[in-house]
Amino acid sequence: MGKQPAIEVRGLQMRYGATEVLRGLDLTIQRGEVVALLGPNGAGKTTTIETLEGFRAPTSSDVQVLGVNPLTGREDWRARTGIVLQSWRDHSQWRVRELLVHLGEFYRPFSTPETPRPWLRHLVRRQSGSLVAAARERVLSRGY
Repeated sequence: MGKQPAIEVRGLQMRYGATEVLRGLDLTIQRGEVVALLGPNGAGKTTTIETLEGFRAPTSSDVQVLGVNPLTGREDWRARTGIVLQSWRDHSQWRVRELLVHLGEFYRPFSTPETPRPWLRHLVRRQSGSLVAAARERVLSRGY
């Protein structure tokens, strides 16, 4: 028997009212694979990702990410997924240094002697003299 896939989706369907945005998506991604979702606006890319993250409940589907249904994933599961949102509420008002330190604190419960958390303080110290650390998040390119 092979290893369990990192992501396993069967029959992902999503409706917003009468509008069907996903119709029966099947997707298997093995550990170590790199996958890109490409398509025009409205194709369901964001909805698919938000479903895999557990931020959106599908109309119907069987979804497993790292062996867990994202809707029931706990904090230890979220820490393993490494999700970084492109935008969220008031992030555009934060300075990069503040945002990195804030987000890094979420990982403190998963600190070990071998892997101390949050490790972001080292990065912030390294970058503290740069314009990036002092910049507001909204002025940075999303590809930065």
